[in-house]
Amino acid sequence: MSFDEDDTFREKWKDPAYRLGFVLGAVILGILSFLVIYFRVQLGLASGMIMPLMLFEHTGDNRSGKTFLMSLWGFFDWLAGRKVYANCRFDKSFIGSYDCFINYPHYHYDPTNLYYMSELHDCTVITDESGEYMDSRKSGADEVIEIGNFGKQATKQDVDWHWDTVYHDEIEKRIRRKWHYQINTVRVPLNPKKPLLFIRVESRNRYNPKFHKGYFPNPTWNVPISIFFSIYNDKATIRRRQLEGYA
Repeated sequence: MSFDEDDTFREKWKDPAYRLGFVLGAVILGILSFLVIYFRVQLGLASGMIMPLMLFEHTGDNRSGKTFLMSLWGFFDWLAGRKVYANCRFDKSFIGSYDCFINYPHYHYDPTNLYYMSELHDCTVITDESGEYMDSRKSGADEVIEIGNFGKQATKQDVDWHWDTVYHDEIEKRIRRKWHYQINTVRVPLNPKKPLLFIRVESRNRYNPKFHKGYFPNPTWNVPISIFFSIYNDKATIRRRQLEGYA
């Protein structure tokens, strides 16, 4: 800071409104930083891991919280300053021309181009409905092979890569073998027509077959899971299936 800038700051500091705004800004920033660390750590504890830069496979029944958990993970990464990439569906009828499944700032990409995206570094990549792109029945297709090649390099590029699937063996075998952590989600209650209370999160790493079990949010917090719903759009993937069915 130069002498002139220091003098300007001193003059501004004499204004009570400026001091109040400065203090409030610092307090809000502090609270946000605490919440990022707290909930990111709690999510890590629920799944048995704390902030790794790894590859994650999310499995579970439909409506069990796979996309929600991936979106939540990306949200905390975004708050921590990381870029988040999501494969939202291109549709000109929506604002911004994408039907987004996450509601915080992010970048769009096509999963078939992952291998050629040199800009992917120190970021989080979310691949929703990954079975559409990495189907084991298309294992010989060039685009599937290239997605697998991206997976080999992702951790070298400091990339967290999350993909989801209902069935583990739905994913092409060279890709599904790459996960460092497998996250299985079970909704509570099981009936998807009833309001979601929390998600049972079962996780294991590739070197330990035993699942670690936790809950998000932890029932002892007395925090409704609904406070996190605004970060993602659960209707986006439903619309994608409907519209692509007519394509």
